[in-house]
Amino acid sequence: MQAITNWLFQNGFELISALGIVASLLFTALSFRESTQSRNLGNLLEFTTRHQAIWSEWERRPELRRVLDKAPDLKTTPINSAESQFVVRLILHLHSWYHASKDGEVSDFRGVQSDIAGFFELPIPAIIWEEKQVFYDAGFVDYVEAAKDRTLPPV
Repeated sequence: MQAITNWLFQNGFELISALGIVASLLFTALSFRESTQSRNLGNLLEFTTRHQAIWSEWERRPELRRVLDKAPDLKTTPINSAESQFVVRLILHLHSWYHASKDGEVSDFRGVQSDIAGFFELPIPAIIWEEKQVFYDAGFVDYVEAAKDRTLPPV
C-alpha cells in the first residue's frame, strides 16, 4: 500500500494530466461525430429543398412537360432553351449531390441509380447530357454513365 501511495505522490500529476488528455480526446471525437451527423442532416434537408424547388418549376411551367416525355417530336419541335436550362439545372443539382455524397457530406440513398437511369433514358435529358457532359469532371461523368448502365457502385 505504501508503494502505491508513493507512486501516486510522485506521478499523480502526470496521471491526472494523461487522463485529462484522454478524456478531452474522447469528448472531441464525440463532438465531431455529432457535428458531422448534424451537418449531414442539414445538407440533406438543403438538397431536398432544392430538389423540390426544381420540380415545382416543372409543375408550374407547362413548356417543360416534354422533358419527361418518352417520345417527344423533336423534328417538328426541337429542344427549346427552357427545356435545356431545366435539364442542366437538374444535372447541376445531381453534380452537387454527387460531390457532397463523395465527400461524406450527405448519404448516398437507395434508388438513385434507378432515378438517374430513368431520367437519362428519356430523349430530351439524354440529348442534353450528351451535349453538356464535357463540362463536368470525369468522376461525375463516369458516375452518371454507370448509373445509366445500371452498374453504379456506391459513391
